[in-house]
Amino acid sequence: MGPRPRRRFDKRTSVFKDFVEDNEEMRRRMIEADFRNAKFNRLIKSKEAVEELKEDIFANHYKDLKSSFLHYGTNGSYPYISLLEFGRLCREAGLIDGKTVTVADVDRAFIATNFEINEQEDNPDTMLCRFEFIEIFFRLAQMRYKEFASKLSPKEMFKKLIEEVFGDRLRIGFREREEFRLRSIYTLAVDDYLKANLEVLSRVWKKFADPRTKITVSYTHLRAHETGRNLVCRLLLEK
Repeated sequence: MGPRPRRRFDKRTSVFKDFVEDNEEMRRRMIEADFRNAKFNRLIKSKEAVEELKEDIFANHYKDLKSSFLHYGTNGSYPYISLLEFGRLCREAGLIDGKTVTVADVDRAFIATNFEINEQEDNPDTMLCRFEFIEIFFRLAQMRYKEFASKLSPKEMFKKLIEEVFGDRLRIGFREREEFRLRSIYTLAVDDYLKANLEVLSRVWKKFADPRTKITVSYTHLRAHETGRNLVCRLLLEK
């Protein structure tokens, strides 16, 4: 008998086969959903200005916003961000200067953003989901640049906040996650181990993280709103 063929990792037959990496089509679907759910139409009078803001965010900021949301969310209660974590981001970026934006301003923006016109069962009232994460940036831009409100369009106001205040704070971890995934997760060893333990992982999912149980757990243990089969896969992929 000759030597056995060397096994190679193939995502198409791996436990990760259903995981879809970020691409432009995926991000387009995400931002459309975000703008449907956020309250931009109540914050901005012109529908054209809302559309202009959406397209500018998509073209220039969306990947960074999503990356930052993942980074700060995974420190606590992913897929959400608490006031504590969002406040930390604002302080680290220097947004809270005690003049144009105060701690109380951030608190008020957080509460206003969390107000739901139509009740959403899986959206906690005390934390930010992704579309609220984008909405609160716009609210803070309105606060910081209120004296220029007559001169700046909503798109310009949002862009000014992101580029002048947050900058590299939002460019966190996207490339590192991609590299980690390719280097350490997409391997035969990880694939074999997960396949061998899928039954156990599915039981853990059903007990602790199935949305139907309404039990909230830390992202460091489980990722909420994921299929049982891909639970740990997604946890590793979004590390």
